[in-house]
Amino acid sequence: MFFDLYKTIFKNRLFIGLVFVLFLGVGCGKQDKEIYQDSWKDDVLLSQECGLSGLSCCFDKDNKCEQGLECCLDPSDQGKGFCSESCDYGKASKYCRKDEPKCDGTAVCVDNYCAECGVTGNPCCAEGKCADQDKNDQSHAECIGLSCTLCGESGELSCPMEYKCAPGNLDNGGMCFKCGGQNQPCCAAGDSCLEGLQCQLGFCS
Repeated sequence: MFFDLYKTIFKNRLFIGLVFVLFLGVGCGKQDKEIYQDSWKDDVLLSQECGLSGLSCCFDKDNKCEQGLECCLDPSDQGKGFCSESCDYGKASKYCRKDEPKCDGTAVCVDNYCAECGVTGNPCCAEGKCADQDKNDQSHAECIGLSCTLCGESGELSCPMEYKCAPGNLDNGGMCFKCGGQNQPCCAAGDSCLEGLQCQLGFCS
């Protein structure tokens, strides 16, 4: 009887061991497959790091660009360049020319690229002007740090020229914050609050 019990336990352990080995084999196979797939994806990404539109030229190849694109070389560094349908030196979003005028029209040369001045996020135009400087909405931008920057609304920098902050906002240390509402700071103009609220100890309630 004892011997039969021993054989039964041995068979059960053997069965459990085989199941465990099979489980490990499936898991490892799946892991190897995932590693292979990730490696294949990385190889594809590496092969697309140059030669296509907007990417760097492939300087180690005879054809520096694919699909008939031109390799536009940086006039200040012939070892740098990107692929494009046309180089058009001096135009917006293209390389600056080596000689003056470096850029066409109102574009300005920044880090060897021509950028349209006055556009939000781009360099300011002459005399610190921005295209959206006259707007009185959330697109209002002024020249801050040589760049046209959104300003005046809550959470934005206060504006240096037209107005500090838009109506309903308060300048606090160079930043604009909402004012006049429930539990918000009183607006500077006459300590004003929204209708039905009163300014008490600097806050509307």
